[in-house]
This record gives sequence, C-alpha cells and structure tokens, in this order.
Amino acid sequence: MRKGVIGLSLLLILSLIPAYSATPPKAGSVCSKQGTTKTYQGKKFTCIKSGKKFVWNKGVEVKSKTATDTQTPSGKSPIDDDYAQRAVRSVAIQLKSSNSPNLKIDLMVANDSNKYFVELGPATLMQSGRFWNNFYSPNKAIPVVIAPTSSFDWLREQLAVYSYSLPQWRYDQLKNMQSQSMQLDVDVNPSTDSVIYFVVGKDVSWLNPTFVKTMVTHEYVHSVQVGLLKVRNGLIPCWSTEGSAVFYGNAITAAESTEFEAEYLKLRNNWLDNLNFRTAILGKSESELLGLLQKSESDFKVCAEPLRLGYSAGSLMTEILVAVHGHQKFVQWWIQSRDRDWKKAFEDVFGIKVDNFYLNMAIPYMLKATK
Repeated sequence: MRKGVIGLSLLLILSLIPAYSATPPKAGSVCSKQGTTKTYQGKKFTCIKSGKKFVWNKGVEVKSKTATDTQTPSGKSPIDDDYAQRAVRSVAIQLKSSNSPNLKIDLMVANDSNKYFVELGPATLMQSGRFWNNFYSPNKAIPVVIAPTSSFDWLREQLAVYSYSLPQWRYDQLKNMQSQSMQLDVDVNPSTDSVIYFVVGKDVSWLNPTFVKTMVTHEYVHSVQVGLLKVRNGLIPCWSTEGSAVFYGNAITAAESTEFEAEYLKLRNNWLDNLNFRTAILGKSESELLGLLQKSESDFKVCAEPLRLGYSAGSLMTEILVAVHGHQKFVQWWIQSRDRDWKKAFEDVFGIKVDNFYLNMAIPYMLKATK
C-alpha cells in the first residue's frame, strides 16, 4: 500500500469539559486544617480554630504586588502552596467558557504513521484551538503533517505545497533519526501563519494517549506564539516559549478529566521527572540558580539541551504567572513584547522586575517543587 495524503479541513465542535466545582472560602464556614490559607476574590482567608471546630476568618484584602513591594522583611515572598491548583483551575474555567474554535487544519498523514498521533492529533488540536480562540484565531488553514521517520522526503514535499521550505539543518536531522526517536515542531510560514509536523519513529514504545495529547497541545502553543509574534524565537525569553508550551500542554489535557487538579499534578510531575529537573538544579546556590534562569532566556544549552530548564523551570514560572495574573495578562505580555523589550513589558504587565521575580518567587517555588 503506497503512502497517501489525507486532506482535511476540520471544524469540530467539541463537548464541554466537566463543570468546575470547588467551594470558595467564606467567613465562618467550616475548613479542614488550622493555618491553611486560600485567596479568593482579592482576599486571603485563613483557617482558624473557633470553639471546637475550624472555620475561615473574615479574610484580609490582598494588595497587588509591585516591583518595590514584592519582598517581605526577610527578603523573600511567601510561596503560595496553591499555585498549581489555581493555574489549572483557571485553564479549566477558560476552556469551559470558550466557544467552538474557528481553527481549520489541512491534515496530511503518511502511511505507517504513529497511530496515537493519527487518532488523537486532530481532535486534540481542535481542543487547543478552542482554549486559545479568544487570543488567537488563524484566518487560514494550518498545514499539519504526521509521518514516520522514514518519510522525511515525503514530509518535505508536502510542506512545499504550502510554500514552506524545510530548513537544511532540520532536514539533515530528520534523515538521521532513529526509529525510536521523534521530532515535533512548529515553524513560521507567512502564507499560513505556521506549519506543524509530527515525525515519530515506529519503535517509540513508551507513548501513551495522554502523553501524546500533551505533546500535540504543546506544539499548538507554539503556533499561537507564531501567530501572535510572527517569529518562532527571540521576542520572548526561551523559558517562556518552551515553558508555557509544557504548562498549557499539561493543563489543557488535564482539564478533560473530572479530577483535573490531580491529573495536572501527575502530568506536571512526570514531565519534571522526564526533564531531569531535580538533577539540573540539585546543589545549586541561589546565585547559581539566578544565573541559570537568566541564561535560560536565550542560551539554548540551558533552555534546551542539555539542562532543559526552559521547559522545566519555565513551566513552573508560567504556572506562577497564570495563577497570580491569569491568561489575559500572560498573553498580553507576549503581545506587548512584539514591539519592545520583553523585560520592560514583563515589568509593566506583572508589576515586578524579572530578576526580582526569579529571586523572590521562581527560585523558592522551583526548590519546593523538587521535594
């Protein structure tokens, strides 16, 4: 059977994810553990003992942090135990409230392609398009190619139909791929905003449906970045380019589960393990970690191979920013970085200098995540 091309323009209406449910803290209502804190609608509530039971206090107003007031007298910001939960809850809520996507894809599939990518890829891309629909809605269909490692010439030919020329370095890389490896990527293509390709070896035995969904969703984040920024790299720090893709890949996938908080933590921690996050920061001093985060902005040896901190630490930093500021501000930072320095845009949008963010929030949170 010869290789074939399936040309599809997909416009799917996906069912709503399970409704988000959680009991917000309310003064006088019962809580479970003394000393527990929760932030809700601009107030921080603390679980206190009243008589023989634990209840939420009246709460105190949380003042927005600025670049000059982020530090406590000890020099560190308190680390919120709830960043991960708050971030994934916000993803679930955003996904539930999003409309059906306008996203269209032109899907090309080679024979002998990985079955998980073929079966799950289109619907997963549409779920991603639905989440990002309020921020980015491409005007033209995005070419998406799924192929095995033996089809690198075929891949190049299909993308050429869309006036995209595969870079020589990537073509050489694909020619030398082993059957147990994969290459997933997104690149700029002016006529279609971006192109997406999934090249997966036939002997990649450790794949499973959930992990494939996180990777497909990860790549669509790069399509959003390309659509908003019109470049693949350079306008925002590498740790945000890759770390946000890891975070949203895990969070949007987890949001399909009825136990999305637990599912997100499982996916997030598995990714950190696979990226050797603990080993990458083990034994490093605060000043050394600060230096690594600064390097992860543009040094691919730190952001990508071999340390991959742009993926691991970057996902945790995205988690913090989304939990504290929400998706709207996070994406607004990207958009403002199109026309000016991303560090200045970061300070203006989030109210803190990026180095202070590293020291006072990111590094303590990173260290906590390794325990």
